[in-house]
Order: sequence, then C-alpha cells, then structure tokens
Amino acid sequence: MKASFKINRFNKLVAKECKESLPIVLKMAMILSIVLIGTWLVSMLTSGSVSADARYGIIKTGMYISMFLFPFVIYKYVNGKKAGVDYAMLPVSGEEKFLSMIIVSSLFSPVVILITTIFTDVVLASVSSQIFTGQITGTNNFFANLPSDLLDMLLLQTYAIFGNLFFLHNKAIKTLLWMLVINIAIGMMVLISIKYMFDVPAFENNSFSLGVGQSVTINGHKYLQGMSPAFDNLMTFIKILMFIIMPLALVVGSYFRLKTQKY
Repeated sequence: MKASFKINRFNKLVAKECKESLPIVLKMAMILSIVLIGTWLVSMLTSGSVSADARYGIIKTGMYISMFLFPFVIYKYVNGKKAGVDYAMLPVSGEEKFLSMIIVSSLFSPVVILITTIFTDVVLASVSSQIFTGQITGTNNFFANLPSDLLDMLLLQTYAIFGNLFFLHNKAIKTLLWMLVINIAIGMMVLISIKYMFDVPAFENNSFSLGVGQSVTINGHKYLQGMSPAFDNLMTFIKILMFIIMPLALVVGSYFRLKTQKY
C-alpha cells in the first residue's frame, strides 16, 4: 500500500471500481424498476391508480435498502482472507482506497439507481397516465424531500460501511443487530432522563417511542420540545449524537479500520 495520495492514481482507482461495481448496481436498479413495473401491472389489472407521491415512496424505500446494502455487496471482499489480501496489495494509498469506497458507495451507485428508477417511472407514467398519475419529478414533495431523504440514507450508510469493514461474516445481519443495540441504548437513556425530568412512571409498561429528535411519547403522553429547557437540551444532544457525532465517528473508525486491516 502506498503512503501518499496521488490524484491521477486516485482517479484511475475510482474509474476501475466504478466499472467493476456497475453490473452489481445495475442489477439492484433493475430489481427496483421491476417493482415499479409490477406495481404498474397490478394497478392496470385492478383498474387502480398510483399517485406520484406513492411511487416516490416506493423508490425511496428501495433506495434506503440499496444504500444500506451497497458496501456489503460491492466491497464484501475488503477484509476477506484471500480477496482482501489482493485488495491490500493494490498500489494505492489507504486514503485513496477509502475515498474511492465512499464515492462508489455514496455517490456513483445511488445516482445510477436514482436515474434508472426515475426513468422507468417517467416512461410508465407517460405511457399510461391514468394508472401512474402525474410525473414523479413534477411533485413538490420530490424536490422538497429528496435532499433530506438522501442525507438520511447517507447517515444510514455510515453504519453499513463500518459494519462491512469490522465484521467478517454475516455482515449485514450483524450490523443491523448492532444498530438495534445502539438505538435501544439511546432510547433507554432518553427514557431514564424523561422519567427524572418530569417524574413520570416511565417503566409501568412498554408504551414508549422516540420521534426523530422532536418528541418522546411515554404511556400515551407526548413530551415535545419547548416544554422545558432541560428537555430541549436533551433533544438537542440526541440530534447532535445521532446525526453528527455517530456518523463522524463511524467514518473515522471505518478509515482507520481499512488502513490498519490485518489479514
């Protein structure tokens, strides 16, 4: 492994990995396009219709799943006993490998899938506007929600990239379980904090849910931001922890894991 970063060498690596990953990405894009076509066929047979917002929901769900799976299917070999050694022997630096991995997983692959699925949707909507009503790119929700949805997908992918580098076998399943443990731990921390802030019987039953940094519901009672400065500070801390500290820690951890990988 080289010790320095060279832009020409990096560009060649990105081009190589984009080319190698394209068949895998296109297969995933094809699966999501088939889901759209299947939805179109079912709607046609049942004389139903599917709105542009509903179709965007289908594409968004498929994108979430794809973004999570990209590191596992494209870079599953990076810490393998044989293929991992071949990867480690590439004449490029650790920085080049990591940045290329990020570009392929977080930029190239999602763009290919997004373009492919939107093209499929536009064609189907143009052919049968009574079944697929409205153009997906013509809705306000598409342009209003796409940036924040993509950001959420990228945050989710930081867990997948780290899990792919950290675990050796059953990587996706172990990563999901690890994410579950983290979320349970954060939920319990919030639950205990709320219990002492508002003196509520938080452990009477299991009726507890945590909104995305906005609210907490305990035993049917919702606690919102603005109820108290202490609660606001808690919610701010949770947001910073989940959307800044954790992703940055995972990215840094992934980089050092890749750079110091032993075979």
